[in-house]
Amino acid sequence: PILEKMLKAPGLRGTAAARALCRLGEIQEALGHPEKAMPYYQRVYVMYGGHQAPAAKAYFASGILFEKLKLWDSAKKTYQEFLNRHDLASREEYALAKERLRSIP
Repeated sequence: PILEKMLKAPGLRGTAAARALCRLGEIQEALGHPEKAMPYYQRVYVMYGGHQAPAAKAYFASGILFEKLKLWDSAKKTYQEFLNRHDLASREEYALAKERLRSIP
């Protein structure tokens, strides 16, 4: 796919790379492959955590995927890690993650 090739481009960094990774995660989700989507999202907040919009999106998406996979402890850990990132508190996903964390069994 073009996004995979784009990620290998030497000049692709920062927000553009983070957005491409999020998009690849979304594509894998849409294809019904949550286990393949997860690493893309995780790469975003690990490698590009300073880019707030994609990092918040990736944290939240990871938490949701863990919930779908019924990996409750992993979902809780992901949401908690996200909520410990106070620099992301203004993002819409931050408030949603707080709600999701409370609802996990």
